[in-house]
Amino acid sequence: MKQTQGLLIILVALVLLLTLVPAGGALAAVPLQSISLNQTSLNLGTGRTFALNVIYDPDNTTDDITAIWTSSDSNVATVTDGEVRAGHITGVATITAAVGDKTADCLVTVIRSASGGGGPNDITDDFIDANFLAAVREMTGIPSDPIYDSDVMDITSLDVSGRNIASLAGIEHFFMLETLWCDGNQLTDLDVSNNMGLYYLNCGDNQLSTLDVGNNSGLRMLYCANNQLTALDVSNNPLEHLFCSGNKLTELDVSNNPALEYLYIDYNYLPSRSAITGLSDTAVNTDESVTDGNGDPYFLYTPQNTGGSGSPISFTLTQAGAVYGGQLANPQVRGANSANIDYSYSGTLRDGVVAYGPTAVKPSEAGDYTVAGVDRTTGAAASVSFTIAPKALTLTGLSVETKTYNGTTAAKLAGTPVLTGKVGADDVSVDLSGAAAVFDNAAAGANKNVNVTGLTLTG
Repeated sequence: MKQTQGLLIILVALVLLLTLVPAGGALAAVPLQSISLNQTSLNLGTGRTFALNVIYDPDNTTDDITAIWTSSDSNVATVTDGEVRAGHITGVATITAAVGDKTADCLVTVIRSASGGGGPNDITDDFIDANFLAAVREMTGIPSDPIYDSDVMDITSLDVSGRNIASLAGIEHFFMLETLWCDGNQLTDLDVSNNMGLYYLNCGDNQLSTLDVGNNSGLRMLYCANNQLTALDVSNNPLEHLFCSGNKLTELDVSNNPALEYLYIDYNYLPSRSAITGLSDTAVNTDESVTDGNGDPYFLYTPQNTGGSGSPISFTLTQAGAVYGGQLANPQVRGANSANIDYSYSGTLRDGVVAYGPTAVKPSEAGDYTVAGVDRTTGAAASVSFTIAPKALTLTGLSVETKTYNGTTAAKLAGTPVLTGKVGADDVSVDLSGAAAVFDNAAAGANKNVNVTGLTLTG
C-alpha cells in the first residue's frame, strides 16, 4: 500500500511539472510592467535611515529585477541598495530606483530632530566675522548664548546690508533662505551653494571677483553691481532681473534666461554689443532703459569701460525726509564706473555712502553735509551738498501754579517733563536747572499766558 501511495505522489508531481513547462520545454516569459516603492514620500531626521523596497508588477516577472538606486542630492540624503540615509543638513532629495527602463521615486525631506544626528549643533564659531555674528544675534534674539543650527535653519529672509561684513561664513546653515541682502559690505567671496532656495540675491557694492550661483536653480533676481567680477555664469538660473553693472565683464551669455525682463550691464569691459549672447539682433543698443518690442528685456548697455575718460562723474541726491532721523537716499554715481570712485564727506553718516546700493544713509546729527567723489582713474571729481534740519520734539507734562497777586510776574514750574518724537533709541532729556517761567503780567488770575526760557536738551 505504501509503495502505491508513493507512485501516486510521483505521478501527481509529474503532471504538475508538465502543466508548468510548455511544449517547447522552456519557461514562459513574464515581462515586468511597472515598479513602485513602499514609500512615495518620507520625512527623515538628520542622520536617520530608512529602508525602501521595490514592488514589482507582476511579482512573478522573469525579467532581471536588479535595481539601480540614485539620489538627486547626496548632501541631503544618500541611498545604497535601498537604504536611505539622511545627511546632516536639511533639505529635499529625490531617491530613484531604476529597473531596466522602469523607474519609481520617493521624495525625501530631511528635517532637524533631536533624536536624529545627535540633536542641534552649536554653530557659533562658524560665524567668523564679528559683524555678521552680531547681525545674526540681533535677528535671532540671542545676545550671548550659543547659536544652534536650529535657530537659523527656518529663516527665509536675511538683510545684512551695510554692516561692514568681510565674511558671510555661516550662511550655509540658513537652509531655507529665499531672499538675501548683503550689499554694501566688504565681501571678497560669497558661497551660497547651500542656499538652494534663493530666489532673490543682492550682493552689490562689495569686492567680489567671482560669484557662483550654479546651485541656485530658483534664482530670479540677481543684483551684483559694482564688484570686480570678470565672469558670470547664469545658465542655471531662471532670471527675471539681472543687474551686473560696474564690473569687469568682457562677455555675458543670457541665452538660457528666456524670462529675463531687465538687464543692466553698463560700465563693464564689453568690447561691443555682440559680446552679449542671447539677445536678438534687433535689441536696441542704448544707454537708457528701453524696450524694443521684440521680447527682449529692458536693456541698459554702454560700450567698453575706459575708466570714465570723457565722461565726468556726477551725483544725484533725493532728499526725501531730509530731517534728522529721516531716510536720506544714497548719493548716486552716474557717468562713470562707480567701482573706481573714492568718497569723502563732511559730518558723520551712520551707514556710510554706497553708490548704486539700496542702503540709505542716515546723518547722525542735523547740519550741513557735503558728499564728494573722485574717480581714481581719471581724476574727475564731483560733489553734492545738502542740509539736515533739526528734528522737532514735543514737550508735555509741565504746568505752573495758579497766579496769586504778589506784585511780580514770576511763575513756578511743576510736573515732570515728557519728550515725544525722539528718534529710535536716542537718549534725550530736558534739563530744567536753568529754566525760568514768567507770567505776561503781575495780575492775579487763572489760564494766564506763561513764557518759559532756559530749557535745554541733554543726551
